[in-house]
Amino acid sequence: MSQLVPPPPALVALGWDSMRSEEWSAVAPPGAAPGRVVRCERTVFNVALERGEETLPLAPAMHRDPALRPTTGDWVVVAGG
Repeated sequence: MSQLVPPPPALVALGWDSMRSEEWSAVAPPGAAPGRVVRCERTVFNVALERGEETLPLAPAMHRDPALRPTTGDWVVVAGG
């Protein structure tokens, strides 16, 4: 039986819980970090991470297909965590 990772304290206030931790541990790539989108603009989005808020560029595929773009409130995988 695998042990769950405790929820990151900085993300708990944004809705992260043990269920999210369980989902994350099943799919997270090595070195990635979970984040919650707090603002979206045309070419960048602001993400709340355990270490604080960052402005990140959209991935190239998201420019080509708007359906792939995150929206405010979405949980995202941030490469290079």
